[in-house]
Amino acid sequence: MIDDNIIDPLINKRNILLNKLDFLINDKSLLLPEVSNSYIKELETFLDEIISFDYKLNKVINLICSSYPNSIKISNSISEIIHSHYFWRISIKNLIFILNNYNQFDNNVIPDMKTVYRMKFNSQEISNDFPFFHFYKNYNIHNIVKITFFTDEFELFLQNDNLDIFDFIVLRSIFVFYANNLNKISYTNLFKYISSNNPNVVTDKQITLIRNSVLKLKKISIIINNIMTKQTHKEKLLYTIDLNEHEFLVLRDTFIYRFSTMSGLHVKLDNNAFNCPISMTKSNIYLDNLYSDLNAENNQTKKKLRDAVFRILEYWESSNVINSFEICKYNNRFTRIIIKK
Repeated sequence: MIDDNIIDPLINKRNILLNKLDFLINDKSLLLPEVSNSYIKELETFLDEIISFDYKLNKVINLICSSYPNSIKISNSISEIIHSHYFWRISIKNLIFILNNYNQFDNNVIPDMKTVYRMKFNSQEISNDFPFFHFYKNYNIHNIVKITFFTDEFELFLQNDNLDIFDFIVLRSIFVFYANNLNKISYTNLFKYISSNNPNVVTDKQITLIRNSVLKLKKISIIINNIMTKQTHKEKLLYTIDLNEHEFLVLRDTFIYRFSTMSGLHVKLDNNAFNCPISMTKSNIYLDNLYSDLNAENNQTKKKLRDAVFRILEYWESSNVINSFEICKYNNRFTRIIIKK
């Protein structure tokens, strides 16, 4: 029996270039002119190779459809390769542009478009683990891909410092900056974007909160196993390089949102979802073990935290960010909040 899945012969070369990008970032040499120019030439050569290869694949598809109608599934696999190459080309072109022009970028800009890219992942594993994503666990996404998060620093795993909702809000926000061609990001503006009230003054504590999340995201890699093509590859969850202690440069999109876009598994919510009456900070969005996570030791503090969370959830419900939520009580004590997504 003939396997209808076609292996992409260019994926190994792509992986080599991604690994080199990761090395140059860690080596802090990427932005050196001679290093950057050399890497750009490699990217340009690979871009030409992709375009040339896709021309040939297109001819093969037409040949199969006209002469071998019983092998139409093979043409579907080839089409999938061309489709993925489209997003490769966008990422490569963007990276070349960023490396050539980053000195001219303005870091004092916040996206006008506050579109919320909400992932529509139907995964029992994700639902069970909400609001966390665990390291070294396979997540099956719509039987299209299996993804596994792992960390460059095993201490994160030993400390049980898993990815949480706040980290994904930071990741999503960085993607929105990237999608709006705002590749130079200051930690101050990133916090202002995430925070709905857009404060004029951002404290050192808030900056540290954002910086620590970005640092964690940079240490995480993701293994992607494409169930359809039976190909597996690895890439970083976030490709950034620090310009100084106040700002960083985003070099490419993250797989999570690229895959969502490719597969139609995301929705752009109205920007009212960001106009929340409470600042969208980490303390507002932690739901599990609310009191212990936030060190609330007296009844007044616990009530203040509960009221803040309730107001956020009520607003998200009215804006269709979530379907509904349920507040559970036992013996007149609040025990948990169930969010129905």
